[in-house]
Amino acid sequence: MNFDWQNLTVLVVVLSAGGYLARVAWQSVVRRQAAGCGSCGHCPTSSLAVEPRLVALQPISGGAPAVSQNGSQPEAAAK
Repeated sequence: MNFDWQNLTVLVVVLSAGGYLARVAWQSVVRRQAAGCGSCGHCPTSSLAVEPRLVALQPISGGAPAVSQNGSQPEAAAK
């Protein structure tokens, strides 16, 4: 077998992919999986938990008149 630069490149790519897969497998075995939301009932409620802020949406006023998909103004906006 000729061992030229293309074979070396393929070898490096295959070894890199194998190393990446081994690293991912090792991390999935070793690392503890932590719940991200806390809504499963198994996690204690934290006093530091912050309620999500909701943003109230208001209609845009003073903008351009509404235009329908065919390019004409709707009847309500035209009156």
